[in-house]
Amino acid sequence: MKTYMDRHQFYAFKEQLLNSLKPIKNDFNFILGIENGGRLLSEYLALHLNKPYHTIRISFYDKDDQRLFFPIVRGKDKIDVIKKKVLGKFLWVDDIIDSGSTLQWFINETELQKGKDFSVVSLHWCEENSPDLKPEFFVEKKNKLDWIVYPWETNESAV
Repeated sequence: MKTYMDRHQFYAFKEQLLNSLKPIKNDFNFILGIENGGRLLSEYLALHLNKPYHTIRISFYDKDDQRLFFPIVRGKDKIDVIKKKVLGKFLWVDDIIDSGSTLQWFINETELQKGKDFSVVSLHWCEENSPDLKPEFFVEKKNKLDWIVYPWETNESAV
């Protein structure tokens, strides 16, 4: 089933995540937003938690929304710096952890440990597809057969 998230629901979800993160804001040094879906969320969290943020793009889909075997990556230089752990612990922020392929690719590429080197934050998580990649912070579980359309994927403004 296709579900559309409107900007009001997105705002409510952002607030819920922000309130969950406030008590641990001193436990991480920066926020890493995964484009496209994690960019708006990471900017918002960084602003309200007073943390620096970076964005990278790891996409398993081409411009025609065809699934790729290897991801398109933008920000490889940032990934190389993060891998060296010189920036400290961080929050990985994405809109959804569904198949988990983006997060798993990052873990394999960097050899960083989820829960130790970074924590995962997302709006939605699909337990059926990625049971071993449960975000430390998320708002709602997603059913395996559901497809969520976020405000930035439509003409509706997400701001």
